[in-house]
Amino acid sequence: MDFEGLEGERGVSTHVTDWRSEVVYQLMTDRFANADRANDYRIQENAPARYHGGDWRGIEEKLGYLDELGVTAIWISPIIKNVETDADVDGYHGYWAQDFTRLNPHFGDLASLRRMVDGAHDREMKVILDIVVNHVWQ
Repeated sequence: MDFEGLEGERGVSTHVTDWRSEVVYQLMTDRFANADRANDYRIQENAPARYHGGDWRGIEEKLGYLDELGVTAIWISPIIKNVETDADVDGYHGYWAQDFTRLNPHFGDLASLRRMVDGAHDREMKVILDIVVNHVWQ
């Protein structure tokens, strides 16, 4: 799940001239939809401060629903590895960055992230990756 060399594989660019014309749906990956039980570890669906199991495959499987809503861009929570738990709260939200070179294994692998993004692009939806750089754990 290493990002090394990734920037050379696919160009990163913005295809929007005016974001005010976009219908943006912001979602928290862990809370949106769980479709891949293989990455379900430390899941406690009834505990608000714990991982609930949502993943990139879950987003991919709900792209039709988002398309029906008229969504033109999805803004997903941070994709990088987070601190697992601190002060009895899990890092399900993505805002406790621990390693910018690794993906959060709770959400899937690089292949599942790419499938989700490709699926969104096939529907002419943009994907916005949230990133947090102002507070990082070591």
